[in-house]
Amino acid sequence: KVQMPQPRQPEPPADDEEPPHPSEVAAQVGPEADAPNVHRGVVKDMASKKGEKDDPEADPSTSKDALYEILEWGPTRGITAPVEEFVVSLLEWRRVTKLLSTYVLALEPDAAGRIHPSWNSTSVVTGRQASSGPNVQNLPDLKEDPDSLRSMYLAGPGRVLVSADMEQLELRLVAALAGDDIWLDAFHSKKDVHKVNAMTFYKVPFEGVTKELRTNGKNFVYRLIYRGGWKRALQQMRMIRLHDGSRPYADMAPAFAKLMQKNLIEGHPKLVKWWEDSEQEFRLARVLHSLISRRPRYFADAGENGEADDEVVTELINYRVQSSGRDLLLRAIVRLMDELPWGVYGP
Repeated sequence: KVQMPQPRQPEPPADDEEPPHPSEVAAQVGPEADAPNVHRGVVKDMASKKGEKDDPEADPSTSKDALYEILEWGPTRGITAPVEEFVVSLLEWRRVTKLLSTYVLALEPDAAGRIHPSWNSTSVVTGRQASSGPNVQNLPDLKEDPDSLRSMYLAGPGRVLVSADMEQLELRLVAALAGDDIWLDAFHSKKDVHKVNAMTFYKVPFEGVTKELRTNGKNFVYRLIYRGGWKRALQQMRMIRLHDGSRPYADMAPAFAKLMQKNLIEGHPKLVKWWEDSEQEFRLARVLHSLISRRPRYFADAGENGEADDEVVTELINYRVQSSGRDLLLRAIVRLMDELPWGVYGP
């Protein structure tokens, strides 16, 4: 059941208090009042330069990738702190607006206030299990925030919501598919695999891995194991925002992201070979299979000779893992339904 959040209302002015005139507001704020428009102009100018470099006839791009690229330029290319703050705020505004439109405004609860998402195993190019109407799989995990989107969803009377998770499923699948000895040993011996990853990234002994290094290693490994590259990892890391609103990786340098990718590649040679073998298999057969169901997947975006660009290669690697994860998930759900009494969820 969905309980729609109630917007917080601003406190009304006192009965004898008149709202200030716009000129008074401008006088109080000063020249910075028009700062967003100034920053917007700088961003548009930067985007225009980027467009001229790629295509003289193209319109200026303010896509997510273009904005991330502007952030990477830094002060040496005119990106001052206020401009950077504006770009970050714009990216955050787009993110929040998308959440609002997807998870609040687009909801269509039934007469009882309940929602009924649709589930699809074939709608996503990487083969992962997907849901829509709404996409309940991607609800932001902000458990510490009482106003989070997840707090809108309530169990029916006399029932509870149960959360289950396949621990480190995708990394386990990568370890199995690549035959990576380091990860397989960590899982078999029940070691903390994210501490093991921090050892690889930071070249420190297991006992020397701090909580911060473990968190960094965890964040990096999931952004690099699909061969997405250090640039994409850097973009995603810079936008990580904690519950207190801080962005711990906002100032991460490109050289550091390159080093993390280098250390991963050197520490996991079988991972790299698996990347290469997957691409070669696709070039020869134009299909890939998941680990369990062996259902083929054809990628039409590749070149005529079966060659794949970086984006398609990333999708190839994702498919091998996420489609296999989907198969395991569906099998687990079937087994769970067989174990539960029909009266719990029955007709």
